[in-house]
Amino acid sequence: MNELRTKLRQGTAASHNRIDARLGALDLTTVEGLKRFLSAHFLVQSLYEPLLSEITPTLNFIAELKHDLAALGAKLPTWTSPPEQLAFNEIGYRYVMTGSQLGAKILHRAWKKSTDERVRAASQFLNANIKSRAWPSFLFELASIDAESNEVGSILICANQVFEVFDLAADELRIET
Repeated sequence: MNELRTKLRQGTAASHNRIDARLGALDLTTVEGLKRFLSAHFLVQSLYEPLLSEITPTLNFIAELKHDLAALGAKLPTWTSPPEQLAFNEIGYRYVMTGSQLGAKILHRAWKKSTDERVRAASQFLNANIKSRAWPSFLFELASIDAESNEVGSILICANQVFEVFDLAADELRIET
């Protein structure tokens, strides 16, 4: 494992584990569990979407999230108290969102066990995430960044903030562990 990846893994472990526990507690085989999971992702992605533009189009799943939420009969969620100041660093954002695609592969296996046709119809987001090959190319790019560079601090700040924004989205949706 490269040095920067190790620093990112260690520097985000607490916030990463917290949101994994919260979202991992949802039952993706039920309409309610999947709706809350997709809604959290929608809130986060909608908040960061204006910052992404052409930088990371492969991590923009707004259309898939809209489709799946509609398939579940859910309204698109909106923030009641959105975070105001976002520290954005492309590498930090991509570390969290590209890494979440690995977790999506595990979640996809759980989701596939659903016998509810509405849940099965809400397939675009999870299917798009499991088909992505962004993680290996991201790791290759990450290896080219000096782990001692001045940018590492802003990468860590942004990565932790993305996890915290997921945590705030879970608060908005009243998702508990």
